[in-house]
Amino acid sequence: MPRLGNDRFPNLKGYQEAILCVATLVYASIHVVGWNFEFPTRAEMILWRVCSMFLFGNTVAFWIFETSAAWYRIGRWQRYFYWIFWKSKLKDVEKARLAREAARFPKTLPLRAEFWSIFPLACTYAAARLYLIVEVFLGLRALNESAYLTVDWATYIPHV
Repeated sequence: MPRLGNDRFPNLKGYQEAILCVATLVYASIHVVGWNFEFPTRAEMILWRVCSMFLFGNTVAFWIFETSAAWYRIGRWQRYFYWIFWKSKLKDVEKARLAREAARFPKTLPLRAEFWSIFPLACTYAAARLYLIVEVFLGLRALNESAYLTVDWATYIPHV
């Protein structure tokens, strides 16, 4: 029985890739909703905005790098190149790709290239995410007066 690798995303097809991309971008953009929230200081507001944009931008950049690497691994870039510029060789490229898949010899990028393209994104993403988590708790030190008002639940939930 062949081993199923679990060290990378599976090669997603069309709509699967689009759904995953949209879901991660929506998750990353949730913090942009806080753009006009009140913050204790102007510096904290600017840091929140910068970090939320870093989260979104890094997610976009990650998708660009990872999709490019995946297309390289499965030969999609090569197929597009031959389809656009050299259609007569396209059948040979397809035969070579199918032979490589049958032999279970995947085409890979050098690990160093993949690592150094993703590492800076991961570091800035982690730093921005960490700041946003810390800022949530720091913001509790300067709440508005309305946060301390008692809610009259009887006006919202009818009682018997």
